[in-house]
Amino acid sequence: MKVSEALCKPSDEVKQLLEGLYECSPWVADKFVKERTAQSQGKGDDGAATAPITTVTGLAKALKSIVDDSTQDEKMLLIRSHPDLCEKVSEMANLSEESQDEQSRAGLQSLTVQEFADFERNNAAYKRKFEFPFILAVRNATKYTVLSAMAGRLENSAQQEFAIAMQQVHKIAWMRILAKFESDQPAGFFDMPCVGYGEWMSSTQHEDPTTPTIAARICRARRRVRDQLGRAPRWRPGLEGQRLPGGELRMDVLCS
Repeated sequence: MKVSEALCKPSDEVKQLLEGLYECSPWVADKFVKERTAQSQGKGDDGAATAPITTVTGLAKALKSIVDDSTQDEKMLLIRSHPDLCEKVSEMANLSEESQDEQSRAGLQSLTVQEFADFERNNAAYKRKFEFPFILAVRNATKYTVLSAMAGRLENSAQQEFAIAMQQVHKIAWMRILAKFESDQPAGFFDMPCVGYGEWMSSTQHEDPTTPTIAARICRARRRVRDQLGRAPRWRPGLEGQRLPGGELRMDVLCS
């Protein structure tokens, strides 16, 4: 479904389409609809009507702005709305549909006994230290990426980890937007920072003359992961340039 088609629907339908983008936080979609309704009627802060949103980037930025402008308590509730990544396979039915898909793609249900024991131990330590669940945009990441990221982020301060958790919340929302909507205009697809932690980037679709080269995107991803973990990541040998069906390019980070 194209973004413009979705946002032209009645308010209740728009809210229903957007509610799952930010985990168990329908207030984000509700505020978006209210703000867009007011702006379309020229009742915004500047009294002028707002141009329609027609790209996935535009939609992502609008929703991100709402979350960024929320209170610290609201952000903490949003973070705590995300599922515990140590959920057992038998408990996946209790997760939102979006979270079920993301965690199954990460292969977390295929952890060995030792891997799960390490994961459970680090996860418990993480929750004791930060008092909220470990959040990572795990769609298409590997279990090794998840395990390494958790071990590395345990070294962060509470302030650093809160900021990283919010970055991951936005990244998860961005991935869900890409899975659900299409841009009316291809340009701008890469405006939203979404590289790192084993994400998949398209190199043949949504091309834009301003899109950075693949090499530049890889370097930027390495810097972002290094900054988040406090150490340099390494790429899985041979995978960073691997072509996949549909022309996608895999850039899978293994932090070790």
